[in-house]
Amino acid sequence: MGGKSVMVVSKETVMSKSTRLLSIVAVAGLSGCGSVVSGTTQPVFVETPKVSGAICKLSDSKSGRWSLDFSPGTVTVQKGDGPMTVACEKGGHEPTAVTVEETIAGVTFGNILIGGGIGFIVDAASGAAQRYPDKVVVWLKPESFPDALAEQGWHKDKRDFEMAAAAAETLKACQQANGEHCEAKAKEAAALACKANRGTAC
Repeated sequence: MGGKSVMVVSKETVMSKSTRLLSIVAVAGLSGCGSVVSGTTQPVFVETPKVSGAICKLSDSKSGRWSLDFSPGTVTVQKGDGPMTVACEKGGHEPTAVTVEETIAGVTFGNILIGGGIGFIVDAASGAAQRYPDKVVVWLKPESFPDALAEQGWHKDKRDFEMAAAAAETLKACQQANGEHCEAKAKEAAALACKANRGTAC
């Protein structure tokens, strides 16, 4: 691909962002031109079910800070310094925060095969190799309910939402990997999501 060029990346930067990623891939005997193919930023959609107009603050493990002034909405964040915490609040509701981890962006594997190990190291150091979930859901519980039935209804809605989301994500991942017994695995994921919810019976 033309003349060779040399990219210098500090050892500390590469190691801090790529060590855990390199541990799950083995690349040997490949050479060529590495390129960042998945970008170093991404949009994240923040949803606060049953509540609109919440203020949400997003922060990663380093110095990354972003904000959403009115939920639901989308925020563009920098990748590579996960995990990321999404903290939301609105008057009359309990402030709530959730933490999401990064995974390896699927497109990066193409970069490994095309560009060799150097391409992957550059991606990892820049954040292009990682990706947060496209959507983060934060449930804001009201500080008080008019009665016990209303509180039970809120917990049930949250439980049903998370069960459906867990089943859908598991089914999608299983099918993309050409796995077996995907429907059964989706049901297991839904059952686990149900058990994780307090205040409701599974």
